[in-house]
Amino acid sequence: MNKSIYNEKLDVQSSGVQFTVNANQNEALSRQLIMNITDGGQEFDFGSGEMTAVLFATKPDGTILYNTCSVDGSVVTYTFTQQTLATAGEVKARLLIVAVDNVEDALDAIENNSLGASDTVQVLYSPEFCIYVNAVDGYDDAVESTNEYTALTTAAASALAAATAANTAASSAGNVDISLSSTSSGATITVTDKNGNTSSASINNGAKGDKGDKGDKGDKGTYTMGSSMQAPYDVLDVKDGGIITVKLAASAVTASKIADGNVTANKLASEAVTTAKIYPGAVTNDRIAEKTITASRIDDYAITEAKISNGAVSALKIADGAVTASKLAANALSAYLTLVSAASTYQPKNLYFSNISVSSSDWVDESENGATPTYTDYPFKAVITASGVTSNHIVDVIFDEPYASSGKLAGVCKEGSGEFYIYSNEAIGCTILSAKAEVKQ
Repeated sequence: MNKSIYNEKLDVQSSGVQFTVNANQNEALSRQLIMNITDGGQEFDFGSGEMTAVLFATKPDGTILYNTCSVDGSVVTYTFTQQTLATAGEVKARLLIVAVDNVEDALDAIENNSLGASDTVQVLYSPEFCIYVNAVDGYDDAVESTNEYTALTTAAASALAAATAANTAASSAGNVDISLSSTSSGATITVTDKNGNTSSASINNGAKGDKGDKGDKGDKGTYTMGSSMQAPYDVLDVKDGGIITVKLAASAVTASKIADGNVTANKLASEAVTTAKIYPGAVTNDRIAEKTITASRIDDYAITEAKISNGAVSALKIADGAVTASKLAANALSAYLTLVSAASTYQPKNLYFSNISVSSSDWVDESENGATPTYTDYPFKAVITASGVTSNHIVDVIFDEPYASSGKLAGVCKEGSGEFYIYSNEAIGCTILSAKAEVKQ
């Protein structure tokens, strides 16, 4: 016949009655209580010692149970005996769990009456739980309720330890007294109930077991020396963070010790990057910040013809009296006289304009669709309406800052009929502070 199974949780950190299960009077070995032992909600770790779990209970008529449970990991199982259910009413119970790390040490502690001070035996009492026994009416062959001590027949030192640990609890309740006495072959446990009735159980030492197999070789040991050094086995090693600044000798950190990419900007001291540290050709256009090449940064005579863009030298850029006879090309005067002759029939005048706003939408990209712009370096063109301007004028403009010195705007204009044109390397919003349309001479 299969057993009726109760599955319950029993947390050793809790208090009070944890749960109640029901059974019927005079049933025997037909029900099992399986208890998952937890510690603060987590699975309880019983360790690797020899384990004994005992159900210690008081029946409604005052008789006691001190019965063996089975232990599997953190699960304790108790099978209800006939004596467990002999009396109707509430059976108050708790578990007594005993771990013995060393059997011989436990026996010595029992013999010397020093078990309470021994660290080889660990004792744990669970919170209380209840088995409620329902009365069965008309049952003539009711079993007489007596004390039951199945846990005392376990031939192991853990049973001795459990008996000793239980003695304090049982004696304080006035129900039973448990005494232990050593014998040449083991020990004798004597139990005296409240009526003076005694029963004894002998536990004999077993024969010495065979020598076990040799264990696996342990891991290599590690020795710590001071706050920074470790020596595992025969290799000297350094703990993480062990090499502090004072441990480094002068010039110890060479180039080969520094990982690639680890000398970041904040590692460089002020003025550490000298000219000699810069590789030839390494300072490319994109490495130069805007407005950083000022006049003081340009060597004398460094701006050669190849550096000057076509149309970049406007009238405003030429100092008064700078165009000497030697600067004039052949037949240049003849061209001038031709202009003077033409001016005899029409004499345009100088014109002045100011505060002309140019928005980013006024620009047209002359290089769009692969077309060739007027100036390669300044592909964007904006048309500025200027009444009276003709091709006989030379227009020179002054832009607002920061665009005047940004390098974004060409330093040259072109003239048309009633308008002139400015050029840029991108579509920007700017202001023409002043524009002078000077009659060509």
